[in-house]
Amino acid sequence: MKRLAAALLLLFLLLGAVWWGLRYASENAARREMQTLAARISTHARLTWQGLSVNLLQRSVILYDVRVAVPSEDPVVVFTAEKAYIRRPGENHFYVDLVGIAPEPDEAARLSGLLGCAPGDLRAAAAVDAVWDPLTSGLTLKSLELSAPALCTLHLSGTLLNLPPPDSIGPTLSVQAVFIQLKRLTATYVDHSLADRLLAREARRLGADPLAYRRALAGIIDRDIQDWTGKATTPEDKIVLANASQAVRTFLERPGTLSLQLAPDKPASLVEILLFPPLESARRLNLRLSAQEGPPKPAAVPPAPAAEPGTPAPPKAPAPSTAPAAPPPPAPAAPPPPAPSAAKPAPSAKPPASAPGGTSAPARPE
Repeated sequence: MKRLAAALLLLFLLLGAVWWGLRYASENAARREMQTLAARISTHARLTWQGLSVNLLQRSVILYDVRVAVPSEDPVVVFTAEKAYIRRPGENHFYVDLVGIAPEPDEAARLSGLLGCAPGDLRAAAAVDAVWDPLTSGLTLKSLELSAPALCTLHLSGTLLNLPPPDSIGPTLSVQAVFIQLKRLTATYVDHSLADRLLAREARRLGADPLAYRRALAGIIDRDIQDWTGKATTPEDKIVLANASQAVRTFLERPGTLSLQLAPDKPASLVEILLFPPLESARRLNLRLSAQEGPPKPAAVPPAPAAEPGTPAPPKAPAPSTAPAAPPPPAPAAPPPPAPSAAKPAPSAKPPASAPGGTSAPARPE
C-alpha cells in the first residue's frame, strides 16, 4: 500500500513537472514570437506589453497592459488595452480579442471634451476572427468588431487577396500594399450617439441650428450625387446613386444603421479603385449603400419665455411640507335632549283689553 501511494505521488510530481516544463517552454516561445512581431512592425507601430501568459488547453496567449504607439521622437500612444487574448484554433486561423481599449488620460480628456461625453464613454472592445490562405496570399476576415457601447459599433467582414505574408511585414509594407486586391467587403456601422454628437458640435462651431445644419449637409451630398447621376449612362447606375442619396439623407436625419457592401465581379486592385472616377469605381465595385433610422430621440423641453424688464418675478409656490398632516379636530358632541317636565304648563295670560282711543286700560284689582 505504501509503495502504491509512493508511486502515485511520484507520478503526480512527474506530471506536474512535465506540465510546468511545457508551460515554461510555451511562454518562452510565445514571448519570442511576440517580440519578433513587434520588431517587424516597429516602423509602423510600437507594440509593448507588461505581462504574458499561456493557456495550453485553449492554445492562447494573453498579453497584459498592452500599448500601441506611433513611433516618433515623442511617441504618440494610439490606445491601450487591459488585456489581449490571442488564440490560434488552426495553423492559419487566428483570433484576437482586445479588452478595455482606451486612449491615454490626456487624449481621453481632449476627446471627451470635443464630443461632450464622459472619458469613460470612450472605452471600447475589439474582436478579430480571420483566416490566412497561403496559396492565394488571401486574408478572409470572418469578423472584425469594434464596439464602444456609449458611442458606436463597427462590424467588418470580407476577403483581401495578394496580401504580404505575415512573416514579411516590415518597412516595405506600404509598397507591397499596392498589389492588394479586394474580393468583397461588408461594413455595418451602428450609431449610439457618436454621429449626433459630431453633427451637434459642428453646428455649434458654425453657429447654426442643428436641424438646419443636418438638412444643409444632406442637401450638399445630395447635389453631389445628382451631379454623378447626370453622368450615369445606365439605369442601374442611376438606381444605385438614388439609393445612396436616400441612405445618406435617412442617416443624417436620424442616425441609426449604415451598411456598405462592395462585391466586384472580379477582384479589384486598390490602386485601380483610387485611379478611377467615383462613379466608375462604384460601378466596378458593385457598391450598395443602405440605412435604417435609429430610435427617435426624446423631444427637448422648450425653454420658458424670458420676462420683460421691470416685471417682478411671480411668487414661488410654497414647497410641499414633508411633515405628516395633523389629525382633524374632533367634532363637538351633540347637546343632550331636554328632559320632559312633569308639571302642567301654566295657562297663558289673556292680553289686557284696550281702552277706547287705543290706550290700554289699567288692570282692575281682584
